[in-house]
This record gives sequence, C-alpha cells and structure tokens, in this order.
Amino acid sequence: MKPPVNSLEHAIAETSHDYPGGIQALAEKISVNPGTLYNKCNPGMPSHRLTLREAVDIMHHSRDVRILEVLCRETHHACVAPAQFRYVGDMALFDAWTASDMEHGKTAESIRTALSDARIDVHEYRAIHAEMFADFARALELLDRLNAFCNNPPRNPPPAVTDLKQAVFETVQNYPGGLSQLARKMGVREVDLHKKSSLEHPDEHLSLQDALSLMHETTDFTVLHAAAHLLDHACVLIPRYHGEDDMALLDAWSSWSDERGDTVTAIHQALIDGSIDPQELAGIEAEMFKDFETELALLARLASMVQ
Repeated sequence: MKPPVNSLEHAIAETSHDYPGGIQALAEKISVNPGTLYNKCNPGMPSHRLTLREAVDIMHHSRDVRILEVLCRETHHACVAPAQFRYVGDMALFDAWTASDMEHGKTAESIRTALSDARIDVHEYRAIHAEMFADFARALELLDRLNAFCNNPPRNPPPAVTDLKQAVFETVQNYPGGLSQLARKMGVREVDLHKKSSLEHPDEHLSLQDALSLMHETTDFTVLHAAAHLLDHACVLIPRYHGEDDMALLDAWSSWSDERGDTVTAIHQALIDGSIDPQELAGIEAEMFKDFETELALLARLASMVQ
C-alpha cells in the first residue's frame, strides 16, 4: 500500500513521482506532452492543473489511487477496493475480520497517546490508516455476502453513470440554482463550466480541483462514483461524527470492539447456515457504518498531528 497523503496536490505529485520511469514514462502512457504533465504535477505551479480525465488515466496506469483517496476523504467517503477479499473463503474472511480485535487494544492505546500528546509518528499513522481501511474492506465484503443470503439486490451496484463527462454533465444539469449560480459558487467562468460540462465538447474536461469544487457545491457525488468505478474501487459515504471531543471519539470507537460480541456470533452463525434475518442484517450494517464513521473521524484528527 502507498503511504497516504494529506492534500490533492501532494497526491498528484507523489503519484507521478513514484511511477516507474517517472513523468516521462507516465506521459507516454497517457499520451500527453511530458513537459505539460510535469507542470501539472508540480505543486509549485498552481496555474497548471491536471484534468479529471488525466487523473483517472494516471491512476489507471499506475494502479496508484492516492488521488482518489484524497477525493474520497474530502467528500467524506471511504475508498475501498471491493475485490480485495473477493476470493477469500467465508470463514477465512470472518477470521481475518475478527482477528483485528486482537490488535484493537494496542491501536487504541497508540491513538490515546497521540491524542494526549497532539502528535503521532508518520509511520505509526500510516500503519493505523492501512489497518483501518483493510478492516473497512473486510467488513464490506462480509456485508455483501450476508446480503446475498437474503436474496437482496447488490448493496453497491455499479453507478448509473460510469462515463466521466456524462457524470459532470448530469451533476451540472441537476443543480437547482442553474449553471450561472453554480459557476459563481465554484469561482469559475460560466462559459468555461458550460464547455467543460457539455457533451458537445468531449475533449474539454474540468480540472481535478474544479471537479472537487463541483462536488462540494452540489453535494452530488456522481463524478466521484464514476471515477471510482473506472478504477475498480467503491466510494462509501460515511455519516459525519458529532462527538464532543477527541477522547469521546476514541471511547466511541473503542466501545464498538467491546460490544460487538453479539454481532460476531450472529455473523458466524449466518455464514454456517447460509442465511440471516434481514432485520438482523440491517442492524449489523448500521453498527458497522457507525464504526466506519468514528474511524474516519479519528484518522482525520490523527492526520493533523503527524510529525
């Protein structure tokens, strides 16, 4: 796993820097001028911006999704690779998920120390980040398998829109205030937003920063889901945590480990029986997403304390 980054600009720079052969090789892969790509990936040249289309192409060829991870974090989503545990057996997946409890206490103590000191080592932060997101992926795969036992439709079907340009077009068209108001809110010229969202201009694309601004202003994440789908990932919306303070947040997260004995038993029995009550499944999903919510909030606070 690539180390997480804190900003969109750094995600762009590090993704291009880490590509084998560097920007020259990456430019050849996505068929752009190396000098142009160098400028667009340089945080010191903010006037040169990578487009959404270019960013997805770069992530596709590099298999490095740190840019998508930042987009998800900025829009309060969890970015996971659903196929990560797709071919793991039911009980092996269950054992891996429950095994995370064994590390939970150690992680909680590390987080408690970091919150008390208002600082955390970057390597420790990365390890916590990696484990939490692996746990997301395991839990989501478990939910998918339990959902199948109820003969329900897939929990996360492919997005209705999978073309980036179409996703931008529909987001702009569906904005109730109209194009002019949206352009003002985004801080862009109306003519530019029209051209870059119009299907009549297929080679014109929003910059990555403007795509993020579009999602912030509209609270419509069609573009995010389309990009994730093209990269074989899923973006799961996580409700915002409204806890009182850092330690209350940590206590809320720690208590999930203490309380999930009944949930573990229910999942284990369901995997043995090949069936589960739909109401019970709904309760399990609600508890898991509550845990995701507190974990993402913890990560956000820890990220600000990295030394």
